[in-house]
Amino acid sequence: MSRVTFFRRCAIAALVAGTVVPASAAAVTVAPPPTVSVSMYSPTVSGNLGGPTSGVSVTVKLLRNDTVVATAPAVTTGGDGAWAATLPAHAPSDFRDVVAVDYTGTGAPAHGARYRLHNDDVEELYGGFAESATVSADGSALAIYCGTCAGTTIPIHVAYEDGSSADAAATSTGSGGVFAATLSPAVGVSDVVTYTGAFDVPDLGAQPTILDFRARAALPGQYGPTSCTSTLSQSSVSCAALPPGSYDVSRVRSGSPDATKTVATDFGGVRVEFTSLHPGDEIVLRASGASTAITRTHVTMLRLDADQPSQLLSPFGGSLTVTGGDCVPGSWVTSFWFYGGQVCPESGDAPAAPWFGLSQLDDFSPSSTTSAPAMFIGTSPLDNENVYGPRVAAYADLDSNGPVALSYVTGSETRQAAGDANSAAGAQITDVVAGKRYIARWVATNVNGDTTTHSTRFNGQAAAPAGPAGPAGPAGSAGPAGSAGHAGAAGPAGTAGTVGPAGAAGPVGATGAAGPHGPQGLPGPAGIGVSGVNVTCKLVRKLGRITGTKCKAIVVLDSAGARVALRLRQGNRFVAMGAGVAKGRSTSFSLHQRRALKRGRYAMTIVLTRKGTSHTAAGTVKVR
Repeated sequence: MSRVTFFRRCAIAALVAGTVVPASAAAVTVAPPPTVSVSMYSPTVSGNLGGPTSGVSVTVKLLRNDTVVATAPAVTTGGDGAWAATLPAHAPSDFRDVVAVDYTGTGAPAHGARYRLHNDDVEELYGGFAESATVSADGSALAIYCGTCAGTTIPIHVAYEDGSSADAAATSTGSGGVFAATLSPAVGVSDVVTYTGAFDVPDLGAQPTILDFRARAALPGQYGPTSCTSTLSQSSVSCAALPPGSYDVSRVRSGSPDATKTVATDFGGVRVEFTSLHPGDEIVLRASGASTAITRTHVTMLRLDADQPSQLLSPFGGSLTVTGGDCVPGSWVTSFWFYGGQVCPESGDAPAAPWFGLSQLDDFSPSSTTSAPAMFIGTSPLDNENVYGPRVAAYADLDSNGPVALSYVTGSETRQAAGDANSAAGAQITDVVAGKRYIARWVATNVNGDTTTHSTRFNGQAAAPAGPAGPAGPAGSAGPAGSAGHAGAAGPAGTAGTVGPAGAAGPVGATGAAGPHGPQGLPGPAGIGVSGVNVTCKLVRKLGRITGTKCKAIVVLDSAGARVALRLRQGNRFVAMGAGVAKGRSTSFSLHQRRALKRGRYAMTIVLTRKGTSHTAAGTVKVR
């Protein structure tokens, strides 16, 4: 109920009751209702009882999803009825926030009030807040949308970069809750424009109170607040809603020198990378060379654990399901793709989310902190591959850096592969038993401590029988000559002697051990359902320079529908792998290269999975 409506209803009620107020009667003074003032991203909440009542105790709480996440120490009103309280750790920062104010003591209002920042204005487009403001591209005009504001003017304050300031008022245009004002001098990106809307909010006893809601206008020519997202796993910062120009992005860390990078806007934003980014850092964004901060972002603690379903393994990425992790209790945790969110519980356990990625909102700026768990691009052994012999090298390729630990399970037995699967040497799987099926669990960890778990299978296969005996070894070498004897007396001349027989041949060498049995050839005697494989590569150029190759595999099947995975080797070197799903009789997918593919022939292992049954085959493929 607005203040005008409240007094109008009182007058109407008096007339209906037939009450006549004598002209000579003294005027009745009605005390103004209590006022609560909230500034976005500030932990300080202030107010006034509406009259000179001192000694009243005031308690302020911040609620999120009906849960109290912060309670300010109780304060008392002064002689003029004014008070101010500071919330610990959190601040009003999201349209879903609720500020609760409760009073106790002599002269206190009979009921407390709950001030919801969205104010039930379902038509508001800017994040659901009850008010929003834009500045014209030339900085000379301000437009405020406030469909539920009380009154016909909205106070404005401008703090200019040079230290000067100006106050003005935006007046109602009479059109859809829009207020307008002229800004003189015109403002730029380093000038701060704030405005304060007033809202009629009934208390818990349906009595009138006022909420003064103070916020900052968007930068000139922009349609939303300037915000920065800090990505811990990539040590990067991205800021959006910026006019064209050059900006300084600084990482401020206690006990360390500031790190500043200057960058020009690209598509209305900037992105920079630092050598490191930690929870507790502050990101300060300024126009290049300016002293006034456009925004200050607080990097918060956020660590995620995720699962990556095996059926979505793809060089183009897949989908992750966040299963847990660590977050800041009481903070909003929301999704990249879902316009909603949950509150980090008191335990600090990150909420599970059936979508990719979570970000944690900053209470002290319109910004957020996020992290990106690693994505598996490919694994070897391939999913459902037949493995021959007791030992095999395992490899995992990620979309980012970080070690990969591998464990493999059969029945109740779990073994840990030695080494890092995301390295040149890979991880070593040992003691594979023929006839057993293994579950491989791959766990990737990035620099932020985020983990991604991905599961595949491989099957132990029997070795082939011993091969035939090897050929006879070469004849043994002649023994050394004996030492000369003493010369005897000369005898009579004898007849010529005959040549002695040749020495016996040396023994036959031992038979060498049989090598492990390999998969059948492609297509093999029985075939596995693959008619042909074609691999093509093309050069990738950036700014006219060749930066690498992009390779694609096309697999043609005998019948429609199957999942295909393949791996390419050259000698003992693991070169590339990829996977795809064929809905028809063919499929194509990109190959992730550990080494650059060049024209020539490569040894290929291919796994075809159809209706729960898998086949492994080997062959060669020519890369064009």
